[in-house]
Amino acid sequence: MATELQSRDNVLLVTAPTPDPRAGLILNTYLDVDRLIGFAQPTFWSDRGMEIAKRALDAAHSALVNGRYLADLSVAGRLQRALTAANDAVIDANHACTGNDHERRVGVGMALCLRSDRTAMLALVPPVQAILFQGAGPIWNPRRESWIGDDPGLPGSPLGWAPEVSPTLVSTVVEHADEILLTTTHVAARIAEREDLPHSAAAISDQIAILTQGIDPLEIVALSTRFEPATVSGSIRAMTQQAFGLVDRRARAVWSALRTPA
Repeated sequence: MATELQSRDNVLLVTAPTPDPRAGLILNTYLDVDRLIGFAQPTFWSDRGMEIAKRALDAAHSALVNGRYLADLSVAGRLQRALTAANDAVIDANHACTGNDHERRVGVGMALCLRSDRTAMLALVPPVQAILFQGAGPIWNPRRESWIGDDPGLPGSPLGWAPEVSPTLVSTVVEHADEILLTTTHVAARIAEREDLPHSAAAISDQIAILTQGIDPLEIVALSTRFEPATVSGSIRAMTQQAFGLVDRRARAVWSALRTPA
């Protein structure tokens, strides 16, 4: 059940405690000189759901690391290979589910973004939402109407619910100042309802507390970062100073939590 937040005064943006299961839902690192950004969301928010989502993202990361020298694979092929590994990991994790009931099995939505030179390719599996901040305005993936339920959004099913994975692929040319925002479904719906959308991914992260009143804090995860290359010093401060281990700290990850009464 969602925790009702009565006012902004009851909300505090906090550094993620260690360990925090939500830290495993975010990936922001490099494969040699290529930038890798990842985000996973379980269909069922629980400790088990987040653990399965983390396993899926770990499997995708490992597949990309192990396949980075496969010259015969395109970027799209590398991402497909990673998502196939993630799909297998979710299927394996769900095998222990009683009766293998579809409604009780955890699915995982995932976004993987691989930037090489000035080209970034984004692979999306529902349920996941991404906004690219480039040029004059935001680019919604999937289209904005789907974020508030007005159309079905991304085709396909979450990882773990089908033997094959058919991601939506988006390719774009990026500049150093371009940003990406990846976020969970409930947060995305609130963002899409706003007419005065902030003009950067970082600005949205700064306003998460306002946007997410009434949402269960467990489900509030957002990642924003620039497409800067490894040779450029980070210009986005990390709000999670201790989290993520090998994950690059230039990502801004946001959690919202109830302030403990004095």
